[in-house]
Amino acid sequence: MSAVAAIDIVTLLATAVAAGLLCRRWRAPLRGDVKAALALLLLVGLFRHCSNVLEWLGVSAALDPIEDFVEILEPLLFGAFLYAFLQSRSEGILRASEERYRTLVENIELGISLIDRDYRIVAANAAQRRLFGKPERALAGRKCHEAMAGSAAVCPQCPGIEAMATGRAASVEADLVRHDGSRFPARIQAFPVPGAKGVASGFIQVIEDLSERRRAEEERARLESLLRQSQKMEAVGQLAGGIAHDFNNILTAIQGSVELLLDRLREARPEDRDLVEGLRQIEESAQRAAALTHQLLAFSRREVLQPRVLDLNRTLSDMEKMLRRLITENIQLCTSLDPRLHRVRADADRLEQVIINLVVNARDAMPGGGTLLLETRNVALDDARLQLNADARPGPHVLLAVSDTGCGMDSATLERIFEPFFSTKPPGQGTGLGLSTVYGIVTQAGGHITVYSEVGNGTTFKIYLPAAGGEPQETAAARAGQDALTGHETILVCEDDAAVRQVSERILQRGGYTVLAAENGESALRLAAEHAGPIHLLVTDVIMPGMNGRELSAALCGVRPALKTLFVSGYTADVIAHHGVLEEGLEFLEKPFTQHGLLRRVRDVLDSPGGA
Repeated sequence: MSAVAAIDIVTLLATAVAAGLLCRRWRAPLRGDVKAALALLLLVGLFRHCSNVLEWLGVSAALDPIEDFVEILEPLLFGAFLYAFLQSRSEGILRASEERYRTLVENIELGISLIDRDYRIVAANAAQRRLFGKPERALAGRKCHEAMAGSAAVCPQCPGIEAMATGRAASVEADLVRHDGSRFPARIQAFPVPGAKGVASGFIQVIEDLSERRRAEEERARLESLLRQSQKMEAVGQLAGGIAHDFNNILTAIQGSVELLLDRLREARPEDRDLVEGLRQIEESAQRAAALTHQLLAFSRREVLQPRVLDLNRTLSDMEKMLRRLITENIQLCTSLDPRLHRVRADADRLEQVIINLVVNARDAMPGGGTLLLETRNVALDDARLQLNADARPGPHVLLAVSDTGCGMDSATLERIFEPFFSTKPPGQGTGLGLSTVYGIVTQAGGHITVYSEVGNGTTFKIYLPAAGGEPQETAAARAGQDALTGHETILVCEDDAAVRQVSERILQRGGYTVLAAENGESALRLAAEHAGPIHLLVTDVIMPGMNGRELSAALCGVRPALKTLFVSGYTADVIAHHGVLEEGLEFLEKPFTQHGLLRRVRDVLDSPGGA
């Protein structure tokens, strides 16, 4: 074999290998015309090299005419192949570019659709289909206002109208309709698609679901509202706390003095009836003023509480007769109490106040009669419930629900239901502090409260209090029927306010006690040292000039170990806490107090086991 023939054979094989590598290098499928041109070019090359081999064998004379034709055909085939190949490569690049943009559009979170001048949907991406819950075939070809807004006519606010008319992008916020009929807020943008003679051929519509943003905005607005309410409560609480001490001292003196006078005029002569009536009006006014002070301090969570372990079922049972007197005869009072109810730890008097406030509100909501239901049960707060209420805490709780079948409340009222001084009652028929007081007491007790109401279908308040261990103690309602107890013990009263000191002394003396009265700690220590007999109880104000009540108690108990102490104060809880009086086991009486209240607490402390 000649060298030329060998070279031709090697060249033929190299051409085939090169063609194969060329096809493998560009993985995109080659067009049919490229494949045909390449095949013909390879055949021509094969023929040329084969003819060289035949010429070496001496039998190529018959191929001369074909060789002349090949000489003409070969450059033409090469040019056709080159053109077809380059055309195929440009289309491949175009397809790759289209694929990239398709991938981008299909994976973007915004709903994108192409809409023609007749407002028909030409195509929609995956996000758009998910947004409306419809497959592409349910969108493509339909009018956009029918498929997305549920409207038979073009939406007047459609941004596509402006985009096609002006050639500029336009946007609007509106509600759209999903496949299931539910509506959702959306931001709709329209971008014109250029057409012939400068006239838009349609527009690209971009839809952003604003549901999460709206929910976030509503949550932010709710939190801001709670912050404003908290700030308002804090401001009123600071005001109430600032005047509470002096105001409570004044009310204590007024209430005590009036009660003592009324006791002396119990069997009034006819000519004294006007005097008695005037005293009773003073007493009622003082009681209303004291209640208002309590409310101001309660909703601002500055009231001094005396928590104890309670059986909520027993509390409701003890209060049932009183609650029935509060409601009208055309209201049916029903109870559903869990016999296995956990105990709670709360201030008994304040918890009873919460129940009374809610029952009175329910009564006022049913002027034509109805049903009032009091329920208790054990609940465990899960993560879902905790997310719904920022005041909630995890763990076992006791639920107290108060439901009525009254007029109910609309959403605007519900948003403001716990605001201080907000009331739906006519002027003069409510202070607007009832529910804000309930909110403050429940929150200060470590619980939280929710409300559900529908206009015309009644209202349900649900109070959640943390479960507690231990044995329940007697409530104020259970003791209400008991007579005020008297005694013969010796009591040392230390009070820097002269009017309160005098009233306290007179009340205790009328209760049968021997009273030693001092205006400050130093005087109290001197009286105690001079008194030869036993002193059974120290009744002392907490905050006084010089020696405070806690220091006085410690000094006296050092020389009289059996002495018991009852602390008294008109200051708010945050002030009292600094003096250690709110510690577990210490006895406390809040001003303003009544004659019965003082005698009741004195007797309780004297009858309690142990010393100070």
